[in-house]
Amino acid sequence: MKKIVARVLVGIFALVAIFVTLNLLAYNDYEVAEFGSKSFVLVDEHMQEYGYNKGDLLVATRVKSNAINKEDTILYYNNYAEDVTIDQGKVEEVSDDGKHYYLNGNSVAHEYVIGTGDTIHTYPVVGGVLQVLEARTGYLLLIILPTLALFAYLIRKIVVELKEDKKKN
Repeated sequence: MKKIVARVLVGIFALVAIFVTLNLLAYNDYEVAEFGSKSFVLVDEHMQEYGYNKGDLLVATRVKSNAINKEDTILYYNNYAEDVTIDQGKVEEVSDDGKHYYLNGNSVAHEYVIGTGDTIHTYPVVGGVLQVLEARTGYLLLIILPTLALFAYLIRKIVVELKEDKKKN
């Protein structure tokens, strides 16, 4: 029974470690993980003004340009600021070609749109856990060091087995 529990815990740890590592490798230029048309946005203090809570994870699905209409709410990269931020706003007008949206006095190109209000799903607390695991210290202490300890344990176990096998022969 003890071995089964240990194997399940190691399996869960391995899945979490793989997911966090893939998430870090999938970061774009704006430190948002992108998997195909899905973006994983970690909510920070800045986004609380839009009704999200710090520690939420937003999973947004990118939509085609012709799917965004006037009055739609969009999540987008705001590159008008000194540091690019993620903002949310209501589309006031759509350009004739459908590839630019005007909101809050700014123009947003379709390539900077992360998702629309209908395609954004919020997962409370998950973002906070992911932020801790993705931080340098968190990744080191919670992913790398346990992996190294497990690796050392397995090497030790192999060496002990080889010594016992050598004594028997």
